[in-house]
Amino acid sequence: MATQNCIFRINRPFEGALTVTPGGPPYPCGNGHAAQPTNQFKAQLDWQIGPPIKCDESKALWPDGLSLHADGNVIVRRDGFAYFTGSFSIVKISGKDGTPPPVTYFSGDRLELIFQSGSHQALAEDCAAPRHAEGWLDGRGAGPMANYSLSAALVAQWDTAHQFYAGTTKFPNSSINRLTGTLVKHA
Repeated sequence: MATQNCIFRINRPFEGALTVTPGGPPYPCGNGHAAQPTNQFKAQLDWQIGPPIKCDESKALWPDGLSLHADGNVIVRRDGFAYFTGSFSIVKISGKDGTPPPVTYFSGDRLELIFQSGSHQALAEDCAAPRHAEGWLDGRGAGPMANYSLSAALVAQWDTAHQFYAGTTKFPNSSINRLTGTLVKHA
């Protein structure tokens, strides 16, 4: 008999920030329009994941109050087109005094985000959509979610005061930012 895995739709808002560590000087890449000065920096994503919204089926499985943290690199062209890739974890943060310790719910080796990229051109989204990022993640469950895996698309909008070359880019609009996909319960 085949394995009987189960799937659950997730749909969670988030808000948070991307923090970039300043790096070396820009270097040339490509030619034509792509001939933009380019940099590569260390970066961290820190997002607070909100409670479930319309279509989410994970309320009883995945608690509120989780945070996503990712460490990686961002490649940035001077025109704002950028690509982040890194490893991530989704955790329940402990109290301010450090007790109880954080609990890991998911972790993964790859979270990717493409900035100033729109994939819905047939729906009038610009292919170089300003303030728009899209990406994905795949994670393995841990702790209370050890029998699960997570695959999700990420869509985000950052504030107008972003600066990829140093400092922090904020993603404040949880009415737009989404982590949406599926939880798979493995038999």
